[in-house]
Amino acid sequence: MTTPTSFPVSIPLLAGPQFLGICFNWALLGLLNLQVYLYYDYFPKDRLSLKCLVYSVFIYEWVQTGLITAAAMDVYVYHYGDQLALVEFHNTWFSATIMCGLISATVQCFFAWRIYQLSRSRVLAGCVVVLAFFQGISSIICGVFEKQEVVASALQGHLLKAAVSWLAGSVVVDVLIAVSMTILLLRSKSGIAQTDALINRMVQLVVETGTLTASLAILVLICANVRPLHRTLVYEAPALILTKMYSNTFLTNLNNREYIRRQDKSAVELMPESGSGLRFAQTVSLSVPKGTVTTTHTGESSAAETDVVQKSFVLASNMKEVQKRTITQSDTNTRHPRRNSIV
Repeated sequence: MTTPTSFPVSIPLLAGPQFLGICFNWALLGLLNLQVYLYYDYFPKDRLSLKCLVYSVFIYEWVQTGLITAAAMDVYVYHYGDQLALVEFHNTWFSATIMCGLISATVQCFFAWRIYQLSRSRVLAGCVVVLAFFQGISSIICGVFEKQEVVASALQGHLLKAAVSWLAGSVVVDVLIAVSMTILLLRSKSGIAQTDALINRMVQLVVETGTLTASLAILVLICANVRPLHRTLVYEAPALILTKMYSNTFLTNLNNREYIRRQDKSAVELMPESGSGLRFAQTVSLSVPKGTVTTTHTGESSAAETDVVQKSFVLASNMKEVQKRTITQSDTNTRHPRRNSIV
């Protein structure tokens, strides 16, 4: 077992990154609480499976923060002043490494499902799932090595290789998801200003969230490998918040549907799982020589709203067809006006 004598650095470079990571972990947990509340308020009719996933992630993150806080109590309270306690992994081999790999794999599989809904490509979605499982398994192996080594100064050899496999795999999956969804969304543009603006908004969100999680993983890799930072615990600051970043990314993408719903004045809703197609709630007023005919198309609300990407993608591909039907109906009503039309 490596001793803390291999750390020719000052205490601030050991305790400081840990302390900052724990503080930011709690801050992001507070943000996650807000995200879950907004989800509960905005989408009461979501599918039960999606609700279970959201609330499971929420409970999972509370457990993770609780474990990290317990480790912090062990370092800064029960073993205050003990340098060995600063460099030990405590329970972070599980709470920071394994739990991060599991939640990141879960979120990445969720995005793989989105990619499949957009592209209907099992190959592309399957690649994302396989890579997500690879990095998740690598995180478990890395956590097992950490538990065996006990001391964080032993981030070398097999442990370092496992950590690189885990984090590099996570970066590859995040980049693949961001690039795939960006291409698929941009292909769905129809030339309609409102629809294209919504798609641009979604592309921006996908790129920003994917870049953020990938950048954090790269930062952990750099701090753990580049001299002289590899002799410190600076890498623990971003590593302790990586789990919360994936969870907040997941909830942010779900809650972004509310923004789309407010901006989308045609109020597009997807049919329930048992059906297919779209229902539009749209009012079209047509003026004719002998009065005003108002034709209302009212769509049935779905029992479960879809995610933002799927909804807007289908909107883009069907908006032109809706406009053609409206123009055809306008011509028909103009040729055959009715005096006492009932709305």
